[in-house]
Amino acid sequence: MRISEHIVDFQILGKSSILLDMIEDTGRNAQRVGELQNKMQKIIKRDHLYYWIPEEEGLSANGDI
Repeated sequence: MRISEHIVDFQILGKSSILLDMIEDTGRNAQRVGELQNKMQKIIKRDHLYYWIPEEEGLSANGDI
């Protein structure tokens, strides 16, 4: 899903849109975390909430999501 120039995996609509990315856990790679934090800052400025979770957590918790 595209939000402005950003692509996210999921969008939950509500009073504030919640955007979610499922990422490959690369051992908390500092560069990747920096990229995600920059993306988050830009998305938050557009009045959305933004989260990312490792794919393994999302797949193991699919019944809880």
